[in-house]
Amino acid sequence: YVVNGNDNTISQFSITGNGLSALGAMGTGGVTNNTLAVGSNPYYAAVDPSGRYLYVTNKGDNTISQFKICQVGDTVCTVTTVVGGLTPMNPATVSVPATGPVGITATDSAVFVTTADGKVAQFVIGTDGTLTSNANLNTGAVAAGTNPTAIVAGFGTPFGQRVYVTNKGSDSISSYLLDATAVVPYPLISGGTDVTTVPTGGAGPTGPAGFAVFK
Repeated sequence: YVVNGNDNTISQFSITGNGLSALGAMGTGGVTNNTLAVGSNPYYAAVDPSGRYLYVTNKGDNTISQFKICQVGDTVCTVTTVVGGLTPMNPATVSVPATGPVGITATDSAVFVTTADGKVAQFVIGTDGTLTSNANLNTGAVAAGTNPTAIVAGFGTPFGQRVYVTNKGSDSISSYLLDATAVVPYPLISGGTDVTTVPTGGAGPTGPAGFAVFK
């Protein structure tokens, strides 16, 4: 799945023995009255660990587009019956309780999103894949550094389950401990001393952007 920011679509490809085969493009806002509605300036996409749901941040209108990924024998594929094809959920988008959603990562029960105003927004994944803003926070978001961009969930580290964020504007990485004591939903970002920020050595106008976590 490739996000196309200029025309507000997602290009879909199947993986074949010879590389990639195009499945077509879909507007990131889903389908309304058989017409593709689009999210503004889609930025990043994330697939949940089960491989059944795809989420896309739309920076231009502060939303997340949410799709079901068609599985073998699936009956929820209303737009395509091609395995791996996307079908918009209902609702097709959810609002982000912060400004300018950019990076996104998904765990088995939650989605975390970086925003241009220096936040990490948190969502709970429902049984049908739809997102709900984390009601355990007053705003559904916690503070990050300046201009946070990439975000990744690092599970099974020696220091617990964490979410990491690169902050381009403040030359740092923020680390958040996920709350393993939460009953429903799980996991959630903890606050206070469980949030740490370290410099990266990437000072400059571009700052740190992407990164990977190795167990």
